[in-house]
Amino acid sequence: MIFVKKIEWIDIDTKEADVTLSDNQYELVCFSDEFFGKIGGKFDDMLYAIVDGDVYKSEDNLFLVKHLNNFEYFIIAKIFDKTRNIAQVGEFLINIGGGIPNDLENGEFVEFRARRIDIY
Repeated sequence: MIFVKKIEWIDIDTKEADVTLSDNQYELVCFSDEFFGKIGGKFDDMLYAIVDGDVYKSEDNLFLVKHLNNFEYFIIAKIFDKTRNIAQVGEFLINIGGGIPNDLENGEFVEFRARRIDIY
């Protein structure tokens, strides 16, 4: 289960926030321009990655979330739904804005650099 670990309000009136999500194994700081969740609450929504560069097949068949700086991450994830550009890392489902290469299939691992991860 993914839950809300921390909320840093940028503007509480408009509900704009930096939101830390966790599945007890991986943790992601995400941007939301209208967040209505609560600390400790369950999170069920899709995440959206703003990919910086290309998405590549990973030689490592394992999940990895490496925080680079600010909102930037290096991620190794498994292709969950190629047709909808969705990858999975831990319990997180992330829509990869840059798209998944045509020669890869569901269940294979990809790596990419996310400039930011958003909650819509």
